[in-house]
Amino acid sequence: VELRELRDALDHEQSSARDKSALLAGSVDALKLEVDGMRRQRDESEKALAAKTAEFNSREAFLAEEIERMKQLLVEERDRDFSNADEARQEASLARDALEREVMAHAETNHRAKLR
Repeated sequence: VELRELRDALDHEQSSARDKSALLAGSVDALKLEVDGMRRQRDESEKALAAKTAEFNSREAFLAEEIERMKQLLVEERDRDFSNADEARQEASLARDALEREVMAHAETNHRAKLR
């Protein structure tokens, strides 16, 4: 009877150990699946981050080019304004000179008319 009890106790312990082992194996498999899911999420996040970084770098480069282009346009516009102002001053000076010549000619004509 004692041998049978020992055998039954051993069978029970082995059965319990197999159950625990199966339970642990199931837990390990579940954890492996969870880790794989987390790795996939990490990889997807890294890809998305790399894509956004590339997009932002592209936008930054475009905006830097646009800033330089706008600066050049501003310089050109200022140059044009200065050139237009210079031309306007020259035209005003020429008009003033022409007016002075005309006034002088008119005054000379009046003076000759008075002398006659």
